[in-house]
Amino acid sequence: MKKVSTSLVKRIEEINELVRRCNELELTAHTYGGGTFPHVVNIKPIIVKNQFVTIETASPSMYDFISKERFNVNNDDFWNYNGLESLKYCLKHIKKALVNALNNQ
Repeated sequence: MKKVSTSLVKRIEEINELVRRCNELELTAHTYGGGTFPHVVNIKPIIVKNQFVTIETASPSMYDFISKERFNVNNDDFWNYNGLESLKYCLKHIKKALVNALNNQ
């Protein structure tokens, strides 16, 4: 059983810093997340524990990009909903939305 890689931990720490900055400035980030409807990215700091990564929304609504997900980095299957590839996909869209919100303030 492997744990979360250091590169993924660094990416998560960077996203947690962006979340903190957006919360301080009271910014709302939006992402299309591969679709055609904008979703709100309003998350709590991401939690890493052993091989699990938990992303949870700060204030639940029906327009959230992600409500509460627990990803297992040991699931390497591309089609697994809570595996490593899904985690990377979510982190990519979350980071992009937060950076855009900070740049367009």
